[in-house]
Amino acid sequence: MLRLKTFGGLSLTRDGAPVEGAGAQRRRLALLALLAAAGERGLPREKILGLLWPESDLERARKSLAQAVYALRRELGSEDLIVGVNELRLGWEELTSDLAEFRAALGADQPAEAVAHYVGPFLDGVYIDEAPEFERWAATERAALAHDYVVAVERLAREADRNGEHRAAVGWWRRLANADPLNGKVALGLMLALRATGDRGGALQHYRVYEMLLSQELDLAPDRALTQLAEELRRSSGAPGDTAVPAAPAAPAAPEVGMSTVPGTPAAVRPLVSPQPSVPAARSRPISQERIGISGKTDEYARPRPLGEPLYPTPAPAADAAGPAPIRKPFLSRKSTRYGILLGFGLGLLVTGVATMRVMVSRDANEEVPVVAVGLIQDYTRAREGLTRPLADMLATNLARAEGVQVISTARMYELLAQQADGSDSMAAIMGAARAAGATELLDGSLIDSGGIYQLDLRRTRLASGSLGSAFRVSGKDLFALVEAGTSRLVGSLGVKGPTGSFAEVTTGSLLAYRLYEEGLRSLFAGQGETGERLLRDALVEDSTFAMAAYWLARARRTDLELLNRALRLSDRATDRERLIIRAGWADLTDDPSRLASAESLTTRYPAEPEGYVWLGHAQKWTGDFAAAVVSLQRVMAMDSLSLSLDPRSPTAPVRCLACEAVTELAGAYHMMDSLGAAERVLRDWIRRSPNNPSAWSTLAGILSFDNQFDSALAAARTVSALSPQVSQEWFKTHVSWRAGKYAVPDSIFRAMGESPITWGEGLKWLSISLRTQGRVQEALAPAQKLRATMKAPRKDAVPYLGLFEAQVWFDLGNPRRAAAIFDSISRAPLFQVAPQIARNLVWTQTLRATALAAAGDTALLQRIADSVEVWGRGNSYGRDRRLHHHVRGLLLAARGDLEGSAAQFRQAIFSPTGGYTRTNLELGRVLLRLGRPREAASLAESALRGAFESTGTYATQTEMAELAAAAWDAAGTRDSALLRYRQVASNWAHADPAFGPRVERARLRIAALSGQ
Repeated sequence: MLRLKTFGGLSLTRDGAPVEGAGAQRRRLALLALLAAAGERGLPREKILGLLWPESDLERARKSLAQAVYALRRELGSEDLIVGVNELRLGWEELTSDLAEFRAALGADQPAEAVAHYVGPFLDGVYIDEAPEFERWAATERAALAHDYVVAVERLAREADRNGEHRAAVGWWRRLANADPLNGKVALGLMLALRATGDRGGALQHYRVYEMLLSQELDLAPDRALTQLAEELRRSSGAPGDTAVPAAPAAPAAPEVGMSTVPGTPAAVRPLVSPQPSVPAARSRPISQERIGISGKTDEYARPRPLGEPLYPTPAPAADAAGPAPIRKPFLSRKSTRYGILLGFGLGLLVTGVATMRVMVSRDANEEVPVVAVGLIQDYTRAREGLTRPLADMLATNLARAEGVQVISTARMYELLAQQADGSDSMAAIMGAARAAGATELLDGSLIDSGGIYQLDLRRTRLASGSLGSAFRVSGKDLFALVEAGTSRLVGSLGVKGPTGSFAEVTTGSLLAYRLYEEGLRSLFAGQGETGERLLRDALVEDSTFAMAAYWLARARRTDLELLNRALRLSDRATDRERLIIRAGWADLTDDPSRLASAESLTTRYPAEPEGYVWLGHAQKWTGDFAAAVVSLQRVMAMDSLSLSLDPRSPTAPVRCLACEAVTELAGAYHMMDSLGAAERVLRDWIRRSPNNPSAWSTLAGILSFDNQFDSALAAARTVSALSPQVSQEWFKTHVSWRAGKYAVPDSIFRAMGESPITWGEGLKWLSISLRTQGRVQEALAPAQKLRATMKAPRKDAVPYLGLFEAQVWFDLGNPRRAAAIFDSISRAPLFQVAPQIARNLVWTQTLRATALAAAGDTALLQRIADSVEVWGRGNSYGRDRRLHHHVRGLLLAARGDLEGSAAQFRQAIFSPTGGYTRTNLELGRVLLRLGRPREAASLAESALRGAFESTGTYATQTEMAELAAAAWDAAGTRDSALLRYRQVASNWAHADPAFGPRVERARLRIAALSGQ
């Protein structure tokens, strides 16, 4: 029997086993979900086409739907699975669905049974590429079903209260409190139920937590009923002093397996890696901890498991009443921070000769969507009240809510105004900025006061001709009334549909908060970071529900994740554009699986905002769609081309250069595509446009070093130091020497760094990698162990993350079981508090563990590890993580002697030939040599050697990769290339441990043989 699961994700099973093949494809599963939601009434074909294939022409969409229906019927073995002609519906004799059973239970007045079916939000984490309408449909259905769930749980809670089943009532109220932690009615119900069970302390504890959350999130005090109940509980418990200073809430206990602390979702049913499909409940259970240095075994591993069951449950975010620790990642970086000579060896690209784009989205065949920029509003009020700047932003924000018009955001206008020659906000500068933004019309005006009533004169100017489009006057008692009236007149003159609802409801009802917010935003883009941060903080104090104030304050603080999470929680109270901006920024920072979909939605709905394309290109790059990333980031540079020619050292240079950010991402994409020549060409063109830009020179230095053009790389680095004397060349020179195989000087520098309290981490890490590259693995153990010991372990039974380097040394020393145990212990450490990053840590450390187990000849766990890695990989947006389960499967097939199958799996595991897990390059190359395909093996090895240091240094050393390349070129009969790599091997391992002796001797013999030819 087929069963469709829609709560907590989307999957299809047959008799309990996952369906594979055509029936498991995401868009076809989405079709089944649509029909399941439609029920007996079915769904018209046209509706399905609009939801699943909105980007295709009608004929192609119809063919796609027909093919999907045919494939599902054929793959699932039933012609009656989908029935109907014009309206499609499911054949319920062939399939069951948790959604249908949930609705049936509600209809039969069986709330307990309905709640049992609701194991997570509807289609949680499910999105379809190029189908934003499906995403919106799913969100609407998700909200409606969540409401039904909450109503059912509340009914069960109240029935339990009435029946005197107070402990059961506590359980139901807790579910509601986890679903809506800021709901005062729910908090009161839970406290009363706890009091009824005699747990006054628990009731007071919940009050304290609720009081704290309400203060932090909404800056409000609890309702009077709650406060009175808390006072009664304190008096009855004999703790009157508790009323003066409420005790800090105790740290919440770690969530049970299968539970979550994510607000807004029932804790007992939330999938653990949100918002992707979760591990089935049967798989989510505690596991015993493997302790390093004891037995190397656990009872958990010895217990038989069902076939295909992941080894570990998916993780829940760590519970922390104070919120997650901030993650620091610059959004609005100052100019000086962009000049680091390595730049983390993230790289940049310039797209040449691209003119500024105008955003013209067709409404029909003959009509273009107007693109409006809001300029200066003159202040003619008697007191010069300083209202016109916030008024301009309010107009831009509210007008952007209308359908059929694109509006340039105030933040974008401030960016472009900073690029103007005089840096002023004169009319000429504003018109120049508006044209650069792609606007077709400019809106400006004047404000006067008349007997307590404000009057606003507005006029539209056509930027192409400079002619006046229309002019009108509106009046109102305050700015909010002016904005509503002005927007109404504007949408009428533009011939578009106006926004619905109140403007204040989706921004702030406080004029003071808005004034502080606008001034803070303006200060940020003027380079006055501290002032901007203070003003934004004051705006948030004035109105704690102001989402965009929280968002920009998070960015002003170099991306404070706690604040960004707050902005995300408030984003439902923001306008559609601002909600998408917040969600896209948050998803980009946290590697959330929604990152690509959020960026696509932002660029589709608001194509005039180049930042959306920065996020889109970033998402495409890190999901592995490098070619698409190039297109998206080229568009950023077309939209922000002027900033590429500006001298960043100038006092009037803009604080932020979006095109420069896009350059970094684009060249990184070229590098990950192993196209260093393309990256070098565009970087040299950037330098031609901006010859005094240290950032351009430093990224070029990095590209040249990857390509082994060491002299040119050092020359570029000297140029950086000449342009920015505060930037030292020493670190770059150290790495160039290291890549060139000259280890003596780098090793001495690494040792000195390892003794410094400031640089010890980097020094010990690089010393360990360098010694391993030279085959001096016994020596590499000491710095690796010191590195692990210097970092505090997160808990007694876990190894700190930097233990990865020690584990890799043990692997190279021929003790892979010990390495596997360390990798496994790191995977269990509570290192992260954001679900996608928890998932990333699990994917990575368990893949390393699998590699070590395979080297030990222990393949018993590889299948289950692969299944777990596949599930976790879907819990974040990093394309490498979504592929690494293929690496584990490749190891398993290689151990079984299935070389062709192993090669196919390893190929699917490669995210980037230069920037992925280059151990895959090594393993695949060895398999290809055994299959007699040496040129393919050589290509893989050479690509890995052009990767970043960590890629080819930590998990497969450069010497190992050179050894593979040498053997492959030798087998292919390419003498010169083989000689080059054999010499690199012999040189690098000249002072290696005795265990490397036979490999060094073989390299020397081949050098002699090939040299004599």
